[in-house]
Amino acid sequence: MKRVHTYVSAALLGSLLLGLTGTPAMAENVYNIGSSATSCESADPPFKAQFPEKANDLSLRVEIDKVAPERLTPVDTYYVTRVVDLLVTNRNKQKVETLSAKPLRLVFPFDEVDFKRASRMNTELPIGYFRIGRWDEQKNQWRELPSRIFWNGAAGAVEADTTFGGGRYALLWTYDKEAGLSDMASDKIRMMVDYEVLLSPNEPFLKDGRLMVPLRSVAQALGCIPYWDAAESRIDLARNMEKVSLWMGKSKMVKNGKTIVEEKPDGLSPESVDGTTFVPLRLVADAFGVKVSWDDVTRTVYILKN
Repeated sequence: MKRVHTYVSAALLGSLLLGLTGTPAMAENVYNIGSSATSCESADPPFKAQFPEKANDLSLRVEIDKVAPERLTPVDTYYVTRVVDLLVTNRNKQKVETLSAKPLRLVFPFDEVDFKRASRMNTELPIGYFRIGRWDEQKNQWRELPSRIFWNGAAGAVEADTTFGGGRYALLWTYDKEAGLSDMASDKIRMMVDYEVLLSPNEPFLKDGRLMVPLRSVAQALGCIPYWDAAESRIDLARNMEKVSLWMGKSKMVKNGKTIVEEKPDGLSPESVDGTTFVPLRLVADAFGVKVSWDDVTRTVYILKN
């Protein structure tokens, strides 16, 4: 079966995922982080700091503050599109400058207006002059972080993974024409589980407007053990005391002996593509109560276990 990759809008795919929600935001840009994955978000300016599961050995408090332009030290080689102070402290109220376990992901969205301003209206320039920087207090300059750019011609985002914790971060445009360009991300659908990229040799794809994901990769990331019953063409997924059963070619789903999804003639079902079993993401999410959200700009499916 030939796989067809199709671009869909955020509103459309969000509805196709049948109302599954993402991470709820907390008020006033203040977050308390334990061992669970958490996305700390600011609306003004738009910014995200995505902490994966068990990002630090100790619980953290995260606060995002907008930085006014007059508080910045002028640096002629950069145009600062937007900037935030990310304050990360531990339970002893000590600043955390470096994460002890896993890197966090910084995300700055931008749009066509930002591109025009940064490039001084020369939109023929490569979009790769955008990057994320962290302010170095000792050297009094921006330290560039390896960044990747998502851009669809009207909206975009710049991401950077870093083991730095708190600090002053900015979306920068460099005027140094000799500077290396940031990496451009592909347009493939990306899967993340608890804000960590799920690497799989088999790519998810859209079928009839629904997202199909490689069963084994997603199941293992969710802590499930898959079993195959050849006699019934049945897939059993076991996690702790839970057991979920799916059938190849059927939209029916049974959990702990109880049917929770009835068979429907037009329902999506598990299928084999080039020897790999794919299942509708909605079935997996419903079966194990995980939260799913879609980011249209980065073409990312976020899967949150908690």
